[in-house]
This record gives sequence, C-alpha cells and structure tokens, in this order.
Amino acid sequence: VAPEEMIERVNSIAKKMRIDHILDKHPLTLSGGQVQRVALGSSIIMNPEIIVLDECTSQLDPLGSEEIFDIIKELNSNGLTVILVDHDMERVARTADRIMVLDGGKIRMIDTPENVFGNESLPSFHVGVPDFTAIGKQLDEENPRVIIREEDAIDLVRKMVSNEN
Repeated sequence: VAPEEMIERVNSIAKKMRIDHILDKHPLTLSGGQVQRVALGSSIIMNPEIIVLDECTSQLDPLGSEEIFDIIKELNSNGLTVILVDHDMERVARTADRIMVLDGGKIRMIDTPENVFGNESLPSFHVGVPDFTAIGKQLDEENPRVIIREEDAIDLVRKMVSNEN
C-alpha cells in the first residue's frame, strides 16, 4: 500500500473509531478503552475479508461498547465477515446474523439468533437467553414467539396493554 493511501486509511479509520484526537499520543498513555479502539482499527485498516473479535469491548463503558458495535454492524453490512466472541447475550442477539454455541469444546448449534434463543435445549449448553426472550415467553405464554430485541419486547407490551383497555 502506498504511503499516501495508508495515511488516508489511518485517518479515515481513526475518525470512524473516534480516536482521531489521539493519533499523536504515545501508546503507553492511552486508556484501556482507547487501546481496544486502536486494536480494532488496526485490524480493519488493511481491508480484510474476515476479522475475529474476542470480547472486543471488555474495557469500554456501555456507550463506548455500543459505538463499537455500531461500527462492527456497519462494517458487516459493507461486506466484512465478523466472527465475534461475546458473553453478553443481549448484544449477541441484536448484532449477530448467525450464532455458534460452543460447550465443552464442541459445536452444539449454529443457527439464527431466533432459532438459537428459541431452542429449549440451550440452557443445557450453559448459555442463557437474552432478557427480552425470557420476558417475551412469560408475557405471551398463549402465543409464544422468540423475542430477542428490545423493540420487539416493547411492541409486545404495547399490544398487550392496548388489548387490556
């Protein structure tokens, strides 16, 4: 890659990662969250086809985590394959297109979030469901559907409230 193009890429990625203000800082002076943003930015600067992220927001505050996941979703929608390891099932549910469940070093499931979180055997693999899934099952026992996103849970509650009036 030509030096001019690399400088352009660095500046573009730094702006996207919201770290453009720290480009001239010494790496040892960066916070843990800034280091994570730099690491993610450096992993995408060469335009890979696939990236693997393991707990990539563990040192970020909730707002910083959401910003990073918005960036990850944008990169994914632009064609980048993202393999994400995370223990936050709400985040996994709203971010992933497909989920692989591992237990005891073995692949137990690979499917859509709806099918994985709707699978009754999921707890046997030591994986919980998102809070919205549990709430949805409790609220609508007569017509159970797998709710994995906040918006769907809100819609269900609104529907139930309007039916009671």
